[in-house]
Amino acid sequence: MTVDSDKSLFKQYSTQFLRGMSERMRDSCSSSHLNEFLQERFTFFREAIRRSGMVRVRKHKISQVSLTDKNNSRCVIVEIVSPDAPFIVVTVEALMRQLDLLILCKLHPIIGVDLTEGKEVEKVFLPRQDLEKYDHLYLEVETEAENATLKHIETMIAGHMLAIQLVRNHHQYMLTNLESMIELIQTITVVSSDTKNEWSKLCGWLKHDNYSVMGY
Repeated sequence: MTVDSDKSLFKQYSTQFLRGMSERMRDSCSSSHLNEFLQERFTFFREAIRRSGMVRVRKHKISQVSLTDKNNSRCVIVEIVSPDAPFIVVTVEALMRQLDLLILCKLHPIIGVDLTEGKEVEKVFLPRQDLEKYDHLYLEVETEAENATLKHIETMIAGHMLAIQLVRNHHQYMLTNLESMIELIQTITVVSSDTKNEWSKLCGWLKHDNYSVMGY
């Protein structure tokens, strides 16, 4: 990839990432600070895409995007890039509560991408339902945890992200199982017809995406 194409790709990425930032947040940063922040996010995003998703938890001496004055030497950055799937944010927020970590800042752009066969990003654009897209979740949290604990947190989050992707990848299989379950219910002889009909209706209702399986 040439320098010009790299610059073009960074500009495309920055446009999409900035859509997830409030005007107040953007205005709180100098142009050079904001550009440095976006460059770091872009570098992580590309590396994560090559790996089909990535989680990183690391200390940062000062907040990169400040929403509060509290985040000084205890600021930790939690960054996740993952194929778009339901419940990523609520899962991570639940984990943060479980770990008693205070979220100081949260950014969550969803970014559409065209990829090469080698999983290199060729184009970045506004996400569309019918095209490939990735969640880029950036959190600043307050904690005094040391590196060993942060590595444990990183591993824990990665495990939950894997669970979310397994649910996403097997969603159609779940729907197929619901269909076969309706047929199986009708073969049961130890319950009344009314009960079987109620169970069948429930399976039909669940088939219309009226169920959720979270990675948490």
